[in-house]
Amino acid sequence: MNCLGIDTTDFSIDLALVRDGKLILERQNKGLSVAEYLIPRIEELLAESGLTLKELDKIGIINGPGSYTGIRSGLATVLGMKLANFSENFQVVGLSKLKAQALWALSAPEPIIIFSLLTANEKEFYATAYLGLLKNSESAKAAMLYELTPPVNIIKEEVSEFEQSIFINLKNFSAAQIKEYNLTNKFVEVLDSQINYATLAANWAWQTTTDTQNEIYSLKPLYIKSVNAKTIEERKIVES
Repeated sequence: MNCLGIDTTDFSIDLALVRDGKLILERQNKGLSVAEYLIPRIEELLAESGLTLKELDKIGIINGPGSYTGIRSGLATVLGMKLANFSENFQVVGLSKLKAQALWALSAPEPIIIFSLLTANEKEFYATAYLGLLKNSESAKAAMLYELTPPVNIIKEEVSEFEQSIFINLKNFSAAQIKEYNLTNKFVEVLDSQINYATLAANWAWQTTTDTQNEIYSLKPLYIKSVNAKTIEERKIVES
């Protein structure tokens, strides 16, 4: 199965090609217009690997947060590719950067709380938390992630408060489950340095099967409100 990963959220066109869960190629193109150069750069990547657009099985794309124009242009392009060139079985799968960080952090088949922190600017982060674990299968290690809180925008001074609030508000887990998982002692904080989001998007597409309704939902652009809101709880996810 040939899966293409795309990230256009950070003023760059980042691409990755994964075949049956193995990375084949990665390419980064800084400072290019997504609307003008995304398709040509995809064609170059595929030509280098000996493939055509119609030989792709899936596309995984990062749907935010990040550059408003980059997100919109990237999603519009891949949806156009799907409508124009591919069979009914072809799928496009969206993945947020925050969820991609959590996937990157999973390394052992034990439940763990993952705090994803994505730099928004010098003073702010996008943040969310997941309960994650790896479930071994014959074909791959399947990642399972449960979102514990909607993504929010926080300032540096609020990071500790945000992390503490997750442990206090584990409403979907009983005291017995929390004790069994030992969740209060198993957590990891992930920042966005050294992560190739295009590769993670391609791998997520490879291991994900989705129906049409969920496919469309996953492709909604992901934006997060400004920290101008007074409290963390008021800074909820914005989808449009």
